[in-house]
Amino acid sequence: PLSRLADLKPGSTLLLGLPSDQPVELLTGGRDGAVVAEGQIGRKGNRMALRISRRTALLR
Repeated sequence: PLSRLADLKPGSTLLLGLPSDQPVELLTGGRDGAVVAEGQIGRKGNRMALRISRRTALLR
């Protein structure tokens, strides 16, 4: 529920409910936006990263 998002603080963990190897979609303009890319969430050093595996025509 949305109320859980309001309780998030730095360091909180947000479980996405997806397998770690399932791709995620990068959208423009929020939830109803166009899909511009697909990729895998991971880490680069101590930072979160998104490795792009597929780009749509919007990024070409």
